[in-house]
Amino acid sequence: MKLSVDGINKTFFNNKVEHKVLENINIDIKEGEFVSLLGPSGCGKTTLLKIIGGFTKPDSGRILVEGKEVSKPGVDRAFIFQNYALFPWKTVKANVEFPMKQLGISKEEREKRLKYLLEMSHLEGKEKMYPNNLSGGMKQRVALIRALACNPQVLLMDEPLGAVDYQMRQNLQEELENIWLKNEITAVMVTHDVDEAIYMSDRVIVMSRDKGRIIENLNINLERPRDRESIQYNEYKKRLTQKLSECYIDGMVEGV
Repeated sequence: MKLSVDGINKTFFNNKVEHKVLENINIDIKEGEFVSLLGPSGCGKTTLLKIIGGFTKPDSGRILVEGKEVSKPGVDRAFIFQNYALFPWKTVKANVEFPMKQLGISKEEREKRLKYLLEMSHLEGKEKMYPNNLSGGMKQRVALIRALACNPQVLLMDEPLGAVDYQMRQNLQEELENIWLKNEITAVMVTHDVDEAIYMSDRVIVMSRDKGRIIENLNINLERPRDRESIQYNEYKKRLTQKLSECYIDGMVEGV
């Protein structure tokens, strides 16, 4: 497996009150697979993503990339935050080149990679612009290609399209899908949007508020690009919407 989540447990304390967010979470993800973690707020999906990224330590359990245990951030796992996390004082070019410079990649190779990424994301001619002059959609594309700049093995995304409006969100889903297909990269995305999960994913994992319990592990067997109006697409949508309703019931039963 490309990525394995092996028996992850995580507990937080608030005013000395114990809150177990994740209990014995196990997930295996194949090479090149796009997996979405779907669930309501408080189900632990972002905590799990941060543990995979190495930003949060689990109480127990392991994260494995190609069978090797990882416990801290690394260039093998690129992370895209919901708020883009672009450097406002750097141009598009400087933002995208930043991780490559950190790795000591040569100027010639950086320029070659930058050109490819800008063309792929339709950002040619925007190299000298600063983040405050970019639209939300452009910022998200810059964040994406910066994450891809060093050819990571796994791409981790925390609600990457949550900050844009509905129409822009659908357009960016299509662009993100195209970029992902061209790079054939293993991807894990956190979302609470059923439609987004179905459109983007090869597989959708639904997490409950009951300690992150996995209540659905659903393969999305649809050709790409996907037709949101098709009968099968909407059958998936109905099924996952029902599963989300069960997540809320779990939360009420647990008193969360």
